[in-house]
Amino acid sequence: MGPRIIESTYGRLPLVLQDAAVSIQGARVLHRRHGPRFESATRGYFERDSWSEERILEFRDTRRALALEQASHAPYYRELFDSMHACWQDFLDESAWRLLPILTKENLTQGIDRFRPRRGRRDDIEVRASGTTGASLSMPKSANVDAEQWAVWWRYWGWHGIQRGDCCGLFSSTPIVFSNKGPSRPWRLNLAGREIRFSIFHISDTTVPDFLEVLERFKPEWIHGNPSAVALFASLASIFHEVSDIHA
Repeated sequence: MGPRIIESTYGRLPLVLQDAAVSIQGARVLHRRHGPRFESATRGYFERDSWSEERILEFRDTRRALALEQASHAPYYRELFDSMHACWQDFLDESAWRLLPILTKENLTQGIDRFRPRRGRRDDIEVRASGTTGASLSMPKSANVDAEQWAVWWRYWGWHGIQRGDCCGLFSSTPIVFSNKGPSRPWRLNLAGREIRFSIFHISDTTVPDFLEVLERFKPEWIHGNPSAVALFASLASIFHEVSDIHA
């Protein structure tokens, strides 16, 4: 079943069944993100919190060497190293590492396959950037990298008192409302992930009351997601409260 058929079927469901569909997908995502690889990576990150600076730097250098060796198998970096008359081992030193050019979004959009160090695998994950700062972008990501990424984030969020299972308001670029006539409800529930998923494509001065009402009803411990969408919502919410105070 193709994405368009799934989208069309989902869009015809009653809201309560759309919540159920979002929750089922949320359970699948949790299973993928928080499997054995994630648990192992998480233990490693928390363990390294107690390491000495010297040991941290040694670990950093080891990871840098691994990244350079893997990059040398990708056409883009293989050609880059050749153009600099160097091999990946020449960039192990901090000063040499800084000589490598910064990768831009334009580099990636010109040919994502040039950055592949290996052939695609069935457990690779497709990552999509929404295009907030320009053109959208789609790229593959290894499953083990996904686990590492979420382990890093949960360690960071844990530093700020946020724990897995805390209810959150999510402003994600993943579409959850499919309607050209405007949503009857600009949010959906992911019960498996304890998320209120807001449609960032329906943030406006007319929908702000709906957003605020559901935030007050569920009282999520934290909010995260697309920074520009959160900023827009916060700005419109501030204006809404100012107008409400004037008419109170």
